[in-house]
Amino acid sequence: MNDYNNRSKISYKKLITLVISLTFGTFLMHQTAFAVDAQNLILAGNKSVTAETIFNNLELKKGQDINDGSINASIASLYSTGLFKNVTITYKGDSVYITVEENPTIHAIKYNGNQNLSSGTLNSAISLRAGQYYTVNKVEEAVTNIKKKYTDSRYSNVQVSYKIVEVDGQSDLLFTITEGASATIQKVSFVGNSIFSDGTLRGVVSSKEAAIWHLFSGADAYNADKVNFDRELLRRHYLENGYADFSVISALADLDEDSNKYFITFTVDEGEQYTFGEIDVDSSFSNLPPEELLPLVRGRTGDVYNAVQLNDSIEEIRKQANRKGLNFAKVTTIISRNAIDRTIDIVYTVEDGQRAYIDRINIVGNTRTHDQVIRRELEVAEGDVFNINALEAAKARLMKSGYFTGVLFTTEAGSAADRVILNVEVSENATGSIGITGAYSTQNGLIGELSYAETNLMGTGQHLNASLTWSVGDDNNVRREAYFGFTEPHFMGENLSVGTNIFASLNTEKDDDEHFKIGAGATVGLPVGEFTSLAARYNFTRDENTTKSEIDYISAIGLNALLDTTDKFILPTQGFRLEADVELAGLGGNVKYIRTIGKAAGHFEVIKDVVVSGFVTAGSVSAWDSDTDLRQQDTFFKGGDLVRGFASDGLGPRIGDSTTSANGGTIFAGATLEIRTPLVKDAGIYIAGFADAGTLYESSVAGSLSNESEIRTSIGASLIWDSPIGPLRADYAYVLSKNDVDDEEPFKFGLAFRY
Repeated sequence: MNDYNNRSKISYKKLITLVISLTFGTFLMHQTAFAVDAQNLILAGNKSVTAETIFNNLELKKGQDINDGSINASIASLYSTGLFKNVTITYKGDSVYITVEENPTIHAIKYNGNQNLSSGTLNSAISLRAGQYYTVNKVEEAVTNIKKKYTDSRYSNVQVSYKIVEVDGQSDLLFTITEGASATIQKVSFVGNSIFSDGTLRGVVSSKEAAIWHLFSGADAYNADKVNFDRELLRRHYLENGYADFSVISALADLDEDSNKYFITFTVDEGEQYTFGEIDVDSSFSNLPPEELLPLVRGRTGDVYNAVQLNDSIEEIRKQANRKGLNFAKVTTIISRNAIDRTIDIVYTVEDGQRAYIDRINIVGNTRTHDQVIRRELEVAEGDVFNINALEAAKARLMKSGYFTGVLFTTEAGSAADRVILNVEVSENATGSIGITGAYSTQNGLIGELSYAETNLMGTGQHLNASLTWSVGDDNNVRREAYFGFTEPHFMGENLSVGTNIFASLNTEKDDDEHFKIGAGATVGLPVGEFTSLAARYNFTRDENTTKSEIDYISAIGLNALLDTTDKFILPTQGFRLEADVELAGLGGNVKYIRTIGKAAGHFEVIKDVVVSGFVTAGSVSAWDSDTDLRQQDTFFKGGDLVRGFASDGLGPRIGDSTTSANGGTIFAGATLEIRTPLVKDAGIYIAGFADAGTLYESSVAGSLSNESEIRTSIGASLIWDSPIGPLRADYAYVLSKNDVDDEEPFKFGLAFRY
């Protein structure tokens, strides 16, 4: 029995040894096999994608070791191109076999069931285009954008599905749409509020009750995501006013199926109002002492608590740290709430923050604007250090481009502890406009102008503008004008703008003679700082006076310097803009003058939603050659564009009374003070009050009346609507001071259709 047991133990030992040996041997063989260099890369399955493209996207290169990491990385890299539906990579010896199945190329994008939105409208809402490769992610993104377009158009119950349809060997992408009935918000109500009225809170939320001014904006369209966002808007509003315990208990949307209208009810708990308690700063930097930072803090002990001031204080402290070269200083807050005396103590802590690097940049929301247009304004790329200051500067650039109504940066964890994924979410603005203007002039009769402008041509960031002006009236006072201009703001990928323009006109000019002009020009612009740019231009014009059979040639160069720190392209609320322009004619040609114009504007939000703006402008023109007279048509003609309440060319020197033609002047100056505030904020309707003052004098025409530096003044009111179809402004002015020969025009109206 003992011999049997001993033999069994020996057998078990041999068996265990054999298993371990086989396992270890297999492992070694496996490792040895993986140590083989890849000598042959054999490709199969590709039809339209070239082998070069596939090999360039392989992490595993010829001559490199074959291992799990390089194979998996190669598969992931090929999938990331969006070109392939399936990818497999196997190996045998030193040969690697890559088999791919391509995604189909979209031959055409079609829609079925879209009764209320045209196919063109839906195409403009998605980034997919015919000729691109089909990928599930891209199509799902398109479905989301189509649903959003319908929701914004009051079709909140829309259903969208898709499929690939093979037609004659080509793949069409078909979206099938069930629109459902149009639904709007009938009523927005609040329960539990006593501090702020329902009307005040309706102004806070983005879900608006049906009204005529929401006809184009779609603000009265029901959207579940928008209702969830409204919860956050309400929270922010109460936090700005000291209600730190505020909460939204529920947000319910009830649909009346008979009328297809929604009734939204927010139930809130306002809580008690808090004030700031003790406020202090704790800094870990010797060159950034607390006594230097405390004056930057918004809000003082005893003031009503305001979360916005808290964030503003963090921003101001961080900016000061950056001025001291501490670009990675981290500013946080320690908040201590005292429920008994309803105060909140704040300690701002400043310490050295850990550097993080950008792993990947995701750009979303740009259904029209190319990614590259946004990336070049970011001025950061994958692998760069994450710098909040650089991103804030990028946000300012993107907003000032006029392409977007909103830019939001968010981050999420990257592939490592010191890596972040940067998400850039943009809300696109309408950048194209078609202007239709009509006016009546006693000199030219009925005047019509059709203009087209696009500052983001086909999403490339290029600028194009054209205009055509035509008058119908007295044949002795002709006005025919045509203009075309194009600008590439990043010529050959560089931070250099290059533009060109051509123009032609047949007009009765200011000298009462008929002139036929034709010319062309070019412009080169260069930024010289974050807010400063320089632009040089050259224009050549052939000016034929057909009345007197005389021809002038104008060869003019110009230089423009611009400093712009305003926050928005349209209706800015803060910042200033300074511009200086000099033009010299006479480098060739027979017309010789020098013209200078200066402009300055400042905007200040003195209290919430109340913006005060100031404008100043001045200019002069003179002949620089004693042997050459200054032509009348090269001088300044001013009216309502300088002082509202006056007609076009309505102020300044004249040969007779207000019914005679203006003679123009060689010097002008003007100033405006304006106060603007929202009338219906969510509809983009504003009211403004203004005061204007200006003068135009020293005509080049001998014997002119009103030729002295006499100040004209006016006051008035404006109604401004930043509508979805374009900016509309109506001004009514009352003239306070004028010259007897001036021509008044109290009402001014303008509209440009935007798309």
